[in-house]
Amino acid sequence: MKKIFILLSVFLNFSFVYASDEGFSKFLDEVKGGFQEFKNQQDKEFYEYLKNSWEEFKSFSAIKRDEKPKINKAPVVRENVKLKLDKERVKVVNDINYVNENSPEVSEDSQPTKEFLVKDDGLLFYGINLSINPKNYGKLVTLPIKGEKIAEAWKKLATSDTDILIKQIISNGKKQNFSDWAYFKLVKSISNFVYSDSYNDRILFSWFLISKLGYDVKIGYNSARVFLMVPSKQLIYGAQFFNFNGVRYYILFSDVKNIGSLYSYSGKHSDAEKFFVFDIKDNVKSKFSRRDLSFIYDGKRYNFEVEYDIFNVTFYNDFPQTDLSVYYNADVSKHLVNTVVDSMRNLVKGKSEAEAVNIILRFVQTAFKYKTDQEQFGYEKYFLPDETLHYPYSDCEDRSILFSYLVKNILGLKVVLLEYPGHIATAVRFNDDVGGDRLKIENDIYVICDPTYINANIGMAMPQFKGVLPKVIF
Repeated sequence: MKKIFILLSVFLNFSFVYASDEGFSKFLDEVKGGFQEFKNQQDKEFYEYLKNSWEEFKSFSAIKRDEKPKINKAPVVRENVKLKLDKERVKVVNDINYVNENSPEVSEDSQPTKEFLVKDDGLLFYGINLSINPKNYGKLVTLPIKGEKIAEAWKKLATSDTDILIKQIISNGKKQNFSDWAYFKLVKSISNFVYSDSYNDRILFSWFLISKLGYDVKIGYNSARVFLMVPSKQLIYGAQFFNFNGVRYYILFSDVKNIGSLYSYSGKHSDAEKFFVFDIKDNVKSKFSRRDLSFIYDGKRYNFEVEYDIFNVTFYNDFPQTDLSVYYNADVSKHLVNTVVDSMRNLVKGKSEAEAVNIILRFVQTAFKYKTDQEQFGYEKYFLPDETLHYPYSDCEDRSILFSYLVKNILGLKVVLLEYPGHIATAVRFNDDVGGDRLKIENDIYVICDPTYINANIGMAMPQFKGVLPKVIF
């Protein structure tokens, strides 16, 4: 008891000395584990803004890419119909224009990313060693959620030593040439790790880090949960969104099917101006996996072993469903190029354009089993070429993306995607005179090639889509 009295006396005397000094309140905050000063004026202004700028906003339902169901079973051409060049028989569809899908508008994941591992000297992120040392900054928000509590969470993080972590993220990201998606995945993984036991805290931590990286994101809340809202230059399908000043802010990775309305704010941090660009680049690190594939063409079976990048599969596993043009223009792994592309290039060497495309078409049609995304995953998912090689099944847009990549990069021919109701196919611009079902696009003739119509040659559209004018995607 005597020792406690002495310590209390020392503390009170020390307090008296500082009672008239401005530093005393700061000292008390430090003793209590409280806040330090803001490190920049912008963070302080944003904190003041967050304290009393919350208002209710109504959510908009997720946009569905195509309301019509896909075909349940890929149709098969039972007899190998020979390609004809009867020009009187060929039907040319005119007046179809290119459509560039890059629009000017703009689940709860409770487990840390499997490819994320904290080490003594940093962390391992999808096979990349990063000099980043994340730490927990304590509880950020309690129930019921209120705007004032979120403002205090911002203050707590902005007045802590989070600037060290942010500098580490930026430095490592520049060194590895991170895309916007890579930064997003890294922040999500760090937040999942630091606040693995609190959904609301990890969403708030992600919001803070992404904002401090210069990206425009918002937070929204109801009484029980907070939600991260991300604006995008591309249209995002399958995600609920909110409209702020004419810009769509999407709710990503939420298991809430009907959010209804949330409290949020219409302004932004003055340093957070960048929009996320959801594009697909060759991964900064790779790890190959193998698969045996075979197909039959002109009575002969071809067997070969292919490689693909398993890191590409996991890295883009939860990539938001966006424009098909993003997948059409996506990079593929060097493993796919060195095995699939090189093998197919050797197979078609010396062949005519028509026969070369037929061989590639038969490979994509028959080397993979067909199943819709709803059957395989329970939701719509577009595949990169590496993913088509990885998963046991693929559907029409996955095959069309792989086929178009192979034709463009092996033969150098122009290819477009064709969007029919409930179906995706392709069309190829040949240099040779090739017959069959064709389209006229900007004065050029494109021949329909359907990677889902099993055993169909070039120029053969599925019967139900003959004469149907598709939307053209490039």
